[in-house]
Amino acid sequence: CGARRHRIVRRPDQRRAAVGQRLAEARARLRRVRLPVDVEQRAGQQLGAALVDGRHQHLDFAGLFSTWFESPFFAFCVYRLGIHELSAAPRGLSAAAQGQVLHRALQTLWGELGDSAALAVCTPAALGAAIDAALRPALAQAFPQAELGRALVALEHARMADLLRQWLAHERRRAEPFAVHLREAKLDTELAGLPLRLRVDRVDRVSGSAGDRYLILDYKTGAQADPKGWETDHFRDPQLPLYATLGQVLGLPRVDGIGFAHLKDGHPALSPACSWTESLLEAGHPPRRDWQPRLREWNDRLRAIAAAFMAGDARFDAAALPSPLHHQALLELTGAAAAAADA
Repeated sequence: CGARRHRIVRRPDQRRAAVGQRLAEARARLRRVRLPVDVEQRAGQQLGAALVDGRHQHLDFAGLFSTWFESPFFAFCVYRLGIHELSAAPRGLSAAAQGQVLHRALQTLWGELGDSAALAVCTPAALGAAIDAALRPALAQAFPQAELGRALVALEHARMADLLRQWLAHERRRAEPFAVHLREAKLDTELAGLPLRLRVDRVDRVSGSAGDRYLILDYKTGAQADPKGWETDHFRDPQLPLYATLGQVLGLPRVDGIGFAHLKDGHPALSPACSWTESLLEAGHPPRRDWQPRLREWNDRLRAIAAAFMAGDARFDAAALPSPLHHQALLELTGAAAAAADA
């Protein structure tokens, strides 16, 4: 009979140690490889030009600009090379899917209500029925009962219905009448040659003594969002400034303000930056900053980022990294993480 093959069985900790050793050796070899600068520059320029050919699809969302704020190299990796960190499996229901359900429900609700006058006269019973009718198909699409069970879906329906009631009660407190002008508006356009595909949550037409004003709102249902991220020297949340600079593409005569709409359980809030007021809930609060210079500043900064990305700019400066980092895992591609570990 033939010779028997003996297999060495390693314990899990031994296997992990062996894999870790091989990864460390591979990183060490990669750190010793350095391309000539002119080769790196030519590669970046060629990849930058690749975005303008007819085969390229529009980039989704405005995340490129916030990623660029962290590092042009990170934006290059994510939006040019398609490198993404594997997401951890969610515990319980997906927060992203929950946010999508609320977006769809609000789209349906404002399609029925239309404006603040209809919201003001809506009885609690009628509003509750409208919320349930808006939530039911959105929940069924995102969280099928056959997969998750009737009890869990019913609990989630009740939680979201309560959250929407809180939010609409907060909207009733707004100081000026408004009509919802656009809901989940899709936008295919470009900026400085960079093709973009965007979706605007909502645009309100606000009525006042000076005439109609147009306010772009972005629903926030999960992570914290801070208006400080609209500052061009701290551009963590450039999505709404980007929408404001593209108002004409949306068919708006102008954009007079932007705002986060925080759907927080127990603490719904509106965080605006407008041309005419500092608060959407109380009249008589003039803005602390001029609107038109701010619009021009956003436009100049966003166009500069788009043009640099299109030119293949993929520089990396470890000293300029903000804290905290959203794309922490990409540090592994720069050698910065390994250098810090070796120091």
